[in-house]
Amino acid sequence: MSADRLMLEAKDLSLTYSSVDSFGTEELGAESSDTALKIKALDALNLELAEGACHVVTGPSGSGKSSLLRLALKLIPELYPARVEGELKLCAKAIEDYSHLDLCYLAAYVQQDTRAQFFTCNVQDELFFGLENLAYPKAEMLLRVRAVCTLLGLENLLDKSILALSSGERQKVALACALVSRPRLLILDEPSANLDQSSIAQLQREIKRLKDLGFTILIAEHRLYYLKDILDNLLILKDGKLAKRLGRAELNPETIKEYQLRSLEEEIFILPSRKDVAEAAPLNKAEHNCLFKGENIILNDWLPPIDLELKSGVVTALVGRNGIGKTTLARYICGVNTSSKRKRKASPFYNLQKEQGVFFVMQDCDYQLFAPTIREELLLSKAASREAQVELLNSLGLNFSLNDLERLPAELSGGQKQRLVIALAILSEAKLVILDEPSSGLDYPNMRRVARLSRELAAQGRAVLVITHDRELISYAADEIAFMTERGISKAVTLVASELDSIRERWAEIY
Repeated sequence: MSADRLMLEAKDLSLTYSSVDSFGTEELGAESSDTALKIKALDALNLELAEGACHVVTGPSGSGKSSLLRLALKLIPELYPARVEGELKLCAKAIEDYSHLDLCYLAAYVQQDTRAQFFTCNVQDELFFGLENLAYPKAEMLLRVRAVCTLLGLENLLDKSILALSSGERQKVALACALVSRPRLLILDEPSANLDQSSIAQLQREIKRLKDLGFTILIAEHRLYYLKDILDNLLILKDGKLAKRLGRAELNPETIKEYQLRSLEEEIFILPSRKDVAEAAPLNKAEHNCLFKGENIILNDWLPPIDLELKSGVVTALVGRNGIGKTTLARYICGVNTSSKRKRKASPFYNLQKEQGVFFVMQDCDYQLFAPTIREELLLSKAASREAQVELLNSLGLNFSLNDLERLPAELSGGQKQRLVIALAILSEAKLVILDEPSSGLDYPNMRRVARLSRELAAQGRAVLVITHDRELISYAADEIAFMTERGISKAVTLVASELDSIRERWAEIY
């Protein structure tokens, strides 16, 4: 492959973070970089990515995918301090030789946590923000924004507040902001993580269209089924190294199984054997006490009153399209969202003692992490020995040592933060646990771990509500499924063989 056709080239590329780097050695004073905890994200990585192709990077959570993307945009070490060794070239030019202005014209980036890249509160203002800073003429800005809005179907969001958007809608807006600059290289970090099925199908169409237009696309992703007919190369990272490189024609179920990747086939509802997870008691047993019952819940001015019942020992999956109000309902159950312009006809019923309560694992886990170290974060929920903390975290696939407990929660990847908050939910002993998109940003083994832990929580007599679009997760974790639409919430359907056809039909109606 000739160098002039390479978009990105790495030679012996290594990247090491340290606890000192996260705050800066000067602020920490006495602690030196010699004594700081070192985390190696990339280890002598070598790769070549051709221009005009779609490259998908996958691998276990924490294997270095997001770090590679940040390096390609010079965000490391500029915004994320770390020690970088080896070479990284963008369009045959060393990345350190680019100015930030040069990179604004050449590449665009959509982060996994889209909140971190917005600068305004209004969608339309956000779309214009980058172009205004690059001093484009007004006519050119209008042309570009209109074209992107048509491409992604964003016309109905232009006047909305970004703060009022669902996670899926925010992801679409972030993609639009990246495209208005018409970059040669488009970098996407877990773009499907918070999208429903119809939005993923739309994302698939747009990625294919962008590739056909000549864009070079670099995607870090766990979900592979929607990209299998678009990608040119699948790069599998493990422990910071390139473990395997496959062309589109080389994709096969054996490799997927060997590296424990998400399925190449579109997710379907199955009834897997659950011998490897704790079983909740059968749904018809009397000991399934109702822990929460809401009747005629008014969430907003356009949804009809909602009824929902959550029982101890049962995992209930709540599904519905982006923006329908699933997270709003979860906040209502927690007592966070209590106001409404319309008078509520009835109050919810809680069969919970005050000290038992509700634990809500949010999509944006940064809101729930407060302490300076992982060890102290866990102690906020429950006193436990360092060894017990490590054992709990390792049961979630984090593979931490005692020294890792002194790491900053902010240093963790999105998937690692999510599992840390799930650990907090386990320690809390709350009788009602709500998981909002718990498999977003997770690889296959960790998705299975979340499914197993959901069922273990139910087996302890807790009620578990899982808000998700992930059919694989539902298949492995849920006892029943509740469908949320513009007509309200349907009566939950038990996930058994006799109901599979009905479940698939309802799913198709929503998405």
